[in-house]
Amino acid sequence: SSFQNNTANNNGGAVNIVTDGTTVKFNGCSVIVNTAGANGGAFYAGSGSKSELYNLTVTNNKALYGAVLYITGISTEAAVVDMTVSGNEATKDGYIIYGGSSKAVLNIDKTSFTDSDEQGALDAAYWSMAIAGTVSLKSADAAPEYSKTAVKVSTAKELENAINKNSKNIN
Repeated sequence: SSFQNNTANNNGGAVNIVTDGTTVKFNGCSVIVNTAGANGGAFYAGSGSKSELYNLTVTNNKALYGAVLYITGISTEAAVVDMTVSGNEATKDGYIIYGGSSKAVLNIDKTSFTDSDEQGALDAAYWSMAIAGTVSLKSADAAPEYSKTAVKVSTAKELENAINKNSKNIN
């Protein structure tokens, strides 16, 4: 599925997750050319929400802060695993991810992250620019188990077969 050409006056150009206790899982999506007037060009996660972002292509999204993801709020959690980014732009800070609260938790698997705009290694210098603001970072080991059990489907027949095998792992 694709989230494309959306605009939000405030937060979350493609998706704005703000309800306490909400868990939203995205797997195998393209998030392309979305714009937020304030925070989170592609995704905004706040107010205790839980977001799991797996196997995504996130391209040409724009915001003031956090072109790909803006995460804030007490008990807010976001997991980022196997993401490819390109051409995202934050006019103020956090051209990939911006943290708006030390009470928010970001679980990120940096080994499965690809930035198509970068020629060099995604080293400490890269990550110090890519993730800005204030957020509690956790290693890939802290990411939810979801990514290890996810089932990828691209046709109706594959979906039917996956449902017959194990319905709790469908994405």
